[in-house]
Amino acid sequence: MRFLKLSVTTTGSALFLLDLILIALAWPVTLWVGGPSSLALFGSQFDTRVMTYPLAVLLMFYAMGLYRRDAILEPRKTAARIPLVVGMGGVLSIIVSVFAGLADPKSFGWYGGRDQAMLFGLATVALTFAALGARIIFAFLLHLRALVRPEGRDHLVGESPTRAMVGWPGSWQAV
Repeated sequence: MRFLKLSVTTTGSALFLLDLILIALAWPVTLWVGGPSSLALFGSQFDTRVMTYPLAVLLMFYAMGLYRRDAILEPRKTAARIPLVVGMGGVLSIIVSVFAGLADPKSFGWYGGRDQAMLFGLATVALTFAALGARIIFAFLLHLRALVRPEGRDHLVGESPTRAMVGWPGSWQAV
């Protein structure tokens, strides 16, 4: 009988968790800094469309491959892509918001383009800085070797049984 190993994580899932934490901390602060007008543009006490920005950005990060190994190993290229991907997530959020307003105008209401533009600008700046901060913290954790498996192997350096069997450079047994 084999048991499920719950402690095994990959670098992509660790970076996703760090992104999730920083975006969850940055988004309410962003809405608060935006002032009461940013919260007043939503009709009800809590409009679910407020959550579409962070969720769409995380979805776009995954869809555009920012949690893949090559994106983690090349942080400069990834840092250059982050603002574009956050903008794509913001556009996706606006599209979802417009369709939600059209589908059920009583529940979601409608707000104008100026309010959408203000929220898009706030979301783009704040979520870009949160994602860049997550990558900086992640690089620092890698530098401290805090993300090491119990066997002592690194998550990123390309250790796999296949690489070790072939004896490719970079494998943990071939060195």
